[in-house]
Parts: sequence; C-alpha cells; structure tokens
Amino acid sequence: MLSFSSHPLRNILNVAYIGSITIGTPPQQFQVGFDTGSSDLWVPSVYCQSFSCYTHNTFNPTQSNTFQGMRRTINLSFGSGRMSGYLGSDIIWYMGPTLVSQPDIASVVMFGGVDNSYFHRDLKWIPVIEPRYWQIIMDHVSMNGKVIACYRRCQAVVDTGSSLLIGPTDVVSSIQRHINPNPIGDSKQMMSCSDAMNPPPVIFTISGTDFPGTPKYYIQKISKSLCFSSFQGGTENMFPLETWILGDVFLRAYFSVFDWSKNRIGLAPAA
Repeated sequence: MLSFSSHPLRNILNVAYIGSITIGTPPQQFQVGFDTGSSDLWVPSVYCQSFSCYTHNTFNPTQSNTFQGMRRTINLSFGSGRMSGYLGSDIIWYMGPTLVSQPDIASVVMFGGVDNSYFHRDLKWIPVIEPRYWQIIMDHVSMNGKVIACYRRCQAVVDTGSSLLIGPTDVVSSIQRHINPNPIGDSKQMMSCSDAMNPPPVIFTISGTDFPGTPKYYIQKISKSLCFSSFQGGTENMFPLETWILGDVFLRAYFSVFDWSKNRIGLAPAA
C-alpha cells in the first residue's frame, strides 16, 4: 500500500514543475517533469547520441542490479519534438526538489492522499474517458456569458506536462481577438501589458461546473511593458476534432487529483 507523502516541486517561471527521482540499484538521479499527458516515464540513456543528452544525466541500465529490459522499442511525438528508445522496468524513488521555490510560488506533488488545506470547497470529481491521457468530456467554453467553443461538448486532456491552454487554431484565434485586440507584431499572443489589465475570463464548463480561466493565470508578464497570452492553437489534428489541452496555465488555479483507482480527476479552487 502506498503511504501518503507530500513533496515541493521546483517552479520554473510558472511554466514547468520539476522534481528529482532516482532509478535503479544503486540509485541514479534525474530531474523530471511530472507529466500526466504522457503514459511513459522516459529519461536520457547512455546510448543516446543527441546533443541534448550530453548536457543531462543519463541512465546506464548495465549499472543497475534491478533493471529488466522488455525488448521493445518506443517512439513518441510531442508538440516540440519526438523521442525514441527502449522500454525497460526498474525501481523508482521520488527524492524531492533539487531547488525548492519560494513559499508563495511553490507547488507540491502528493502521493497516496490529499491534503485539504491546499484547496477551497469540495473537490469536483470528473470521469476520465481515456486513462492514458487523463482525457475528459467538457461541456462548453464561454466568454462574457456566450458560448464561444465546444458547442456540442468536446474533449479535453488535463495535462501537467503542457505549459499552455491549447485548442483548435480557429477557435483560439477568435479567443485571442477578444483577449488581445491590439497584438504586437505578427504574434497574436504578444500584447502590451496595459491592454492586459481587463480581458474577460475564459470559462471552461466541465461536468456542469464552471472553471474560470482568469487573466491572472493566462496572461504572463515578459517585461514591464510586454505581456503574453497563454492560449495557443494546434489541436485540430487530434481526434476528436475539437480537443483541448488544459495545461499548467489552467491547473495553477485548481488543486488537481489524479485518481487512478477510480478513473477520475478531482478539481477544486487552489487555496
């Protein structure tokens, strides 16, 4: 039985959350992102020939007494690239952060239980329809009291490994026009911070409950005068056609529970 434990994570500019694990016997240490959008744990290995592998710790299976190869290859594609390698199994331990964030911005990962002091009200439990990606049904998306997307229900991936709120490009372009009527340059996401003062919340309605995405979370400040809208297009090639990815911009506002045993996700406003 898994005992309850709570560990702070390293918060990198509110777009990535990193903790340390060890793999193997004796342990080999790695820094990883806890990514609910991926059903596999992968780390660089000593066999990797990519330049990026030379700047990170690499796993050597021959130096672990508990490693077991599966004789299977793996190929994964991501929005920012792809990876390939070999599947294996070994012992994994969570160590905690390599650098703890300041208390006012620290995030926490919990295993085996829930600490109620981290959220307000009750958890809203949402059924998962695709366990590999923590995929759920979403009722609709609205702004200013009007439905602007997901008119006949759609699907969403609750993804701790994505930094942004990602949806179909045409829908996101419409949202960007409401948020950012005066884009800077060719990017629809870049805006003057003075224009970012009062954009409307984008409300994601899930299982009959409204989960507002407010400017506090979806507007990122780059400099004193330059701001950035964290909505992005690109899911139109996913199936089904209207699928959203609710990344860290959304999840920062909500305490989230990934309940594997009951195939559900719990959401409540973060304390």
